[in-house]
Amino acid sequence: MFESAMKPVWWLPTFGFFLFLAIELWMFASPDRIFEDPGVGRHLRTAEVILETGQIPRADPLSFTKAGEPWTDFEWAFEATIGELYRAGGLALVCAFCYAIFAATILGIYRTLLQSGLSLSAVLLTTCVAFLTVQIHFSVRPVLFTYLFLALVVEVW
Repeated sequence: MFESAMKPVWWLPTFGFFLFLAIELWMFASPDRIFEDPGVGRHLRTAEVILETGQIPRADPLSFTKAGEPWTDFEWAFEATIGELYRAGGLALVCAFCYAIFAATILGIYRTLLQSGLSLSAVLLTTCVAFLTVQIHFSVRPVLFTYLFLALVVEVW
Protein backbone atom coordinates (compact mmCIF):
# COMPACT_ATOMS: atom_id res chain seq x y z
CA MET A 1 0.00 0.00 0.00
CA PHE A 2 2.94 2.38 0.62
CA GLU A 3 4.85 3.45 -2.45
CA SER A 4 8.08 1.51 -2.57
CA ALA A 5 10.86 0.38 -4.86
CA MET A 6 8.82 -2.70 -5.75
CA LYS A 7 6.89 -2.66 -8.99
CA PRO A 8 3.46 -1.30 -8.06
CA VAL A 9 0.27 -3.06 -8.98
CA TRP A 10 -1.48 -0.46 -11.14
CA TRP A 11 -4.97 -1.02 -9.76
CA LEU A 12 -4.10 -0.84 -6.05
CA PRO A 13 -4.52 2.57 -4.45
CA THR A 14 -1.42 3.97 -2.78
CA PHE A 15 -1.06 5.53 0.63
CA GLY A 16 -0.73 8.89 -1.12
CA PHE A 17 -4.20 8.40 -2.57
CA PHE A 18 -5.62 7.76 0.88
CA LEU A 19 -3.74 10.78 2.26
CA PHE A 20 -5.25 13.03 -0.41
CA LEU A 21 -8.70 11.50 0.17
CA ALA A 22 -8.44 11.94 3.95
CA ILE A 23 -7.63 15.64 3.55
CA GLU A 24 -10.53 16.08 1.14
CA LEU A 25 -12.87 14.31 3.59
CA TRP A 26 -11.51 16.51 6.38
CA MET A 27 -13.25 19.32 4.51
CA PHE A 28 -16.65 17.95 5.50
CA ALA A 29 -15.87 18.18 9.21
CA SER A 30 -15.95 22.01 9.09
CA PRO A 31 -16.15 23.37 5.55
CA ASP A 32 -16.68 26.94 6.72
CA ARG A 33 -13.31 27.00 8.51
CA ILE A 34 -11.65 28.07 5.27
CA PHE A 35 -13.70 31.28 5.22
CA GLU A 36 -12.89 32.47 8.77
CA ASP A 37 -10.12 34.84 7.66
CA PRO A 38 -11.52 38.37 7.19
CA GLY A 39 -9.39 38.83 4.06
CA VAL A 40 -11.48 36.26 2.19
CA GLY A 41 -14.30 38.74 1.67
CA ARG A 42 -11.88 41.26 0.18
CA HIS A 43 -10.52 38.65 -2.20
CA LEU A 44 -14.01 37.63 -3.32
CA ARG A 45 -15.21 41.21 -3.78
CA THR A 46 -12.04 42.19 -5.67
CA ALA A 47 -12.59 39.10 -7.84
CA GLU A 48 -16.05 40.37 -8.70
CA VAL A 49 -14.62 43.78 -9.65
CA ILE A 50 -11.96 42.16 -11.85
CA LEU A 51 -14.51 39.94 -13.62
CA GLU A 52 -17.07 42.77 -14.04
CA THR A 53 -14.57 45.27 -15.50
CA GLY A 54 -12.14 42.85 -17.14
CA GLN A 55 -9.25 44.85 -15.66
CA ILE A 56 -6.98 44.75 -12.66
CA PRO A 57 -8.04 47.60 -10.35
CA ARG A 58 -5.56 50.49 -10.22
CA ALA A 59 -7.57 52.43 -7.63
CA ASP A 60 -8.99 51.06 -4.38
CA PRO A 61 -12.51 49.85 -5.23
CA LEU A 62 -13.43 48.64 -1.74
CA SER A 63 -12.45 51.27 0.77
CA PHE A 64 -14.75 53.98 2.06
CA THR A 65 -12.01 56.20 3.45
CA LYS A 66 -9.49 55.68 0.64
CA ALA A 67 -11.84 55.32 -2.34
CA GLY A 68 -10.07 56.12 -5.58
CA GLU A 69 -6.60 56.13 -4.02
CA PRO A 70 -3.84 54.36 -6.01
CA TRP A 71 -3.76 50.67 -5.27
CA THR A 72 -1.62 47.76 -6.45
CA ASP A 73 -3.48 44.46 -6.50
CA PHE A 74 -0.63 41.95 -6.49
CA GLU A 75 -3.01 39.03 -5.87
CA TRP A 76 -5.11 39.59 -8.99
CA ALA A 77 -4.42 36.16 -10.58
CA PHE A 78 -5.64 34.33 -7.48
CA GLU A 79 -8.65 36.62 -7.21
CA ALA A 80 -9.58 36.14 -10.86
CA THR A 81 -9.31 32.37 -10.41
CA ILE A 82 -11.53 32.22 -7.35
CA GLY A 83 -13.88 34.71 -8.98
CA GLU A 84 -14.46 32.37 -11.90
CA LEU A 85 -14.87 29.44 -9.52
CA TYR A 86 -17.37 31.45 -7.49
CA ARG A 87 -19.34 32.26 -10.64
CA ALA A 88 -19.36 28.61 -11.70
CA GLY A 89 -20.21 26.94 -8.39
CA GLY A 90 -20.44 29.43 -5.55
CA LEU A 91 -18.56 29.17 -2.28
CA ALA A 92 -18.77 25.37 -2.35
CA LEU A 93 -16.57 25.20 -5.46
CA VAL A 94 -14.13 27.77 -4.06
CA CYS A 95 -13.92 25.69 -0.89
CA ALA A 96 -13.38 22.41 -2.77
CA PHE A 97 -10.71 24.01 -4.98
CA CYS A 98 -8.76 25.37 -2.01
CA TYR A 99 -8.98 22.03 -0.20
CA ALA A 100 -7.68 20.29 -3.34
CA ILE A 101 -4.72 22.70 -3.53
CA PHE A 102 -4.01 22.09 0.16
CA ALA A 103 -4.25 18.30 -0.25
CA ALA A 104 -2.01 18.38 -3.34
CA THR A 105 0.59 20.31 -1.35
CA ILE A 106 0.66 17.76 1.46
CA LEU A 107 0.70 14.90 -1.06
CA GLY A 108 3.62 16.56 -2.87
CA ILE A 109 5.55 16.86 0.37
CA TYR A 110 4.84 13.21 1.21
CA ARG A 111 5.91 11.94 -2.22
CA THR A 112 9.07 14.07 -2.26
CA LEU A 113 10.09 12.74 1.14
CA LEU A 114 9.25 9.18 0.13
CA GLN A 115 11.39 9.40 -3.00
CA SER A 116 14.30 10.87 -1.02
CA GLY A 117 15.01 7.50 0.58
CA LEU A 118 14.07 8.38 4.15
CA SER A 119 12.59 5.71 6.38
CA LEU A 120 8.83 5.38 6.30
CA SER A 121 8.48 6.56 9.89
CA ALA A 122 10.53 9.70 9.15
CA VAL A 123 8.43 10.36 6.03
CA LEU A 124 5.15 10.03 7.91
CA LEU A 125 6.34 12.11 10.86
CA THR A 126 7.65 14.90 8.62
CA THR A 127 4.48 14.85 6.53
CA CYS A 128 2.39 15.17 9.71
CA VAL A 129 4.51 18.10 10.88
CA ALA A 130 4.15 19.73 7.45
CA PHE A 131 0.38 19.19 7.57
CA LEU A 132 0.11 20.77 11.02
CA THR A 133 2.30 23.69 9.97
CA VAL A 134 0.52 24.44 6.70
CA GLN A 135 -3.00 24.02 8.09
CA ILE A 136 -2.39 26.97 10.41
CA HIS A 137 -2.49 29.21 7.33
CA PHE A 138 -5.37 27.36 5.72
CA SER A 139 -7.75 29.91 4.24
CA VAL A 140 -8.93 31.15 0.85
CA ARG A 141 -5.71 33.06 0.36
CA PRO A 142 -2.91 33.09 -2.26
CA VAL A 143 -0.57 31.54 0.32
CA LEU A 144 -2.07 28.16 -0.67
CA PHE A 145 -0.35 28.50 -4.04
CA THR A 146 2.88 29.60 -2.35
CA TYR A 147 2.98 26.35 -0.37
CA LEU A 148 2.07 24.27 -3.43
CA PHE A 149 4.78 25.87 -5.57
CA LEU A 150 7.30 25.51 -2.76
CA ALA A 151 6.54 21.77 -2.59
CA LEU A 152 6.95 21.54 -6.39
CA VAL A 153 10.24 23.45 -6.37
CA VAL A 154 11.65 21.23 -3.63
CA GLU A 155 10.61 18.12 -5.55
CA VAL A 156 12.26 19.35 -8.77
CA TRP A 157 15.30 20.60 -6.90
